[in-house]
Amino acid sequence: MRVDAALELDPAEQLELPWQSATGHYFDLRSNARSIYQIEPARLHPPLGRFLATVNSDDSVFATAACQTKSAEAGGNATGRHQFSSSVALVFVREDFNFEQSHYQGLIGQLERLLVADSSDEALAARLRIGPCLFTQLRREGFHLALSLEAQGDTPEQAQLRWGLGLVQVQQALLYLSRVVRQHLPERARS
Repeated sequence: MRVDAALELDPAEQLELPWQSATGHYFDLRSNARSIYQIEPARLHPPLGRFLATVNSDDSVFATAACQTKSAEAGGNATGRHQFSSSVALVFVREDFNFEQSHYQGLIGQLERLLVADSSDEALAARLRIGPCLFTQLRREGFHLALSLEAQGDTPEQAQLRWGLGLVQVQQALLYLSRVVRQHLPERARS
């Protein structure tokens, strides 16, 4: 998997949490896992639904804040191959972690090492960026991780299959990092 990681803040990745738009609104999947069924990309693409369920589970120190998917037909893109991609915004469940950019820089560095070490598949590419986030209920500015995953294939089905397999790699890396974070927290702050 090719990984493009940037440790500096990317203002283009601005997020407001919770958010609402004409096409949808934020669902807190940690407090209501059944909300996944209201998220159209998760309903249409089961690997994304499983990813959202796992990353928002008690085993994870992360919560998702937004997601979307996109496909591009061969000839309609620079590679001439079929593409399938997704983007997910992640925040830490522990609120104080969201206000320190260094937590996100560490996350990106560790995630990059895990994803690059896990695969040499050039048909997969991950993009990791730190974006600003306005936590409206707390009236504070902080950060989030903007994570994009793109897969290419000779057919739309192959691109989507590779994307699903890549999403599992990302999911496993995030669960591993969740365990690492929990091991470094004082006992009373682990949940």
